[in-house]
Amino acid sequence: MIVNATDISEAKTTVSKTIIVGSGPVGLILAIFLSRQGCPVLLIEGGASIARPEVANDLKAEITASGLPGITVGRTRQIGGGLNLWGGQLASLELSEFDAQSDGSLGWPITSSEIKSRFPKVAELLGEPSISLPPQSDLFDAERGALAAVGLDVVATAWLKRPKLSANLWRELRHSPIITLVHGAFVDRICCDRVNGTVEGVSALLENGERIRFAGTNTVLACGTIETSRLLLQTSESGSAQPWHALPWLGRGFNEHLDATTGTIRPLNRKRLLDFFDPIMIDGTKYTHKIFSQTEGMDGFSLSCVAMLSMPGNMRNSIAELRMLLRTLAPRQAHRDIFRIATAAITSAREIAPVTWRYLRHKRISSVFRGGAALRVSVEQPVRAECRITLSSQMRDRRGVPAASIYWKTGAEEGNAFLDVTRKVKRWAEVNAIAELKIDQLLLQDPAAFAARADDGLHHSGGVRMTRMPQDGVVDLDLKVFGVERLYCCGSAVFPRSGFANPTMTAMALAVRLGEHLIATGRAAA
Repeated sequence: MIVNATDISEAKTTVSKTIIVGSGPVGLILAIFLSRQGCPVLLIEGGASIARPEVANDLKAEITASGLPGITVGRTRQIGGGLNLWGGQLASLELSEFDAQSDGSLGWPITSSEIKSRFPKVAELLGEPSISLPPQSDLFDAERGALAAVGLDVVATAWLKRPKLSANLWRELRHSPIITLVHGAFVDRICCDRVNGTVEGVSALLENGERIRFAGTNTVLACGTIETSRLLLQTSESGSAQPWHALPWLGRGFNEHLDATTGTIRPLNRKRLLDFFDPIMIDGTKYTHKIFSQTEGMDGFSLSCVAMLSMPGNMRNSIAELRMLLRTLAPRQAHRDIFRIATAAITSAREIAPVTWRYLRHKRISSVFRGGAALRVSVEQPVRAECRITLSSQMRDRRGVPAASIYWKTGAEEGNAFLDVTRKVKRWAEVNAIAELKIDQLLLQDPAAFAARADDGLHHSGGVRMTRMPQDGVVDLDLKVFGVERLYCCGSAVFPRSGFANPTMTAMALAVRLGEHLIATGRAAA
């Protein structure tokens, strides 16, 4: 069932087996997975049932070093979280991204199968079992050989038919007897018994100014990369430090994907270009193919990149993608109150507008508006300990809770990766008489300056990294916070490195993996 927190505030405490903070895709998938195994779940959402205009100010943060427009773009606080702004693109990390790095503490401490083996279950929970990553197709075997000759490969991303998830899934949330989704309860404290080192639940502020405490046998933070670190960094209810505050990597390793147009293209074989870059349908699912590359950094840490084409004259695909984005303007839930519907629609339009503009400028929708073809590249960032999330000493949200303060920067490594993949694509295109590629002059002359001007990719990760040892991260291989019991984190905040891919599929797979662990250990028993 779905309830407003003010309707249960008189109880002051609610007991549940597993508490999940955050109702975005990760929290929802974990809740549904556990409930279908008979495990009761309390899902807590800090926002309202639908978009509200005042939330925009609560998402602001202090930003130092490089600018970070994505701190508000692509983020929201309402039931469904980022699902309300998400286009539904699903991607998988590549096997090479799990290879050991020069410093073993910086890579993934689990194998790729730990994630990819959960993809079928994620697809089933999403109600789209036909999704397969990678897709079962040999359409690009011939092209893969030409790409491999210059150090490139082919990857594919899948698209959900319904970016906001199916009506059946939302119906299950509303009517499940063992899922309680409470909205309007902003969690700002984690309740920990310092004597036995056990987390007992969370404390939340309501819209009416009251406070409510939720108790449970497990607490899972699935509230997004920035909010997860922000919550962990808050003091205890008594104002003292929490046990995990001693972890040296808490809040550190925050990173993003960088996006930039690295060159312009003059097609020589238009059909071959469109055959490769245009979306295709396989067993009813839409897939987009991209060019994948890895660049070896100076410190031995490889960076992953993907490249795609923005090409004029491809009107049908452009309009199809624009329609997909416009679907997100509609409120997710129906309401009888006409004023609330209108308010939600206006707020949603304000939230989706910056995301839509980025697609209009940079994705293949831009082919409707631009006259020339362009190569668009997305680059992974290296893990930098100095890039971190802390709490602001000056800025607070409307509830008086300290806002996040984020130090984030780009460097020469990203610039070199932009240049490396673009040069490889140029060789592939020109050797095979597919196209001529003119590389951006700034990228050729000063890769680091080019990277500094790139867009942030709206894919925040890090801050509570998953590692084997507490000196290298915040959560262990089971996603439990080091040094305490019954506290877990899930989502892209735990990624040891982000890879090239949109993070949602990997994050949802980790949610399923965590659910399996809670059940296997008896911690989520009915």
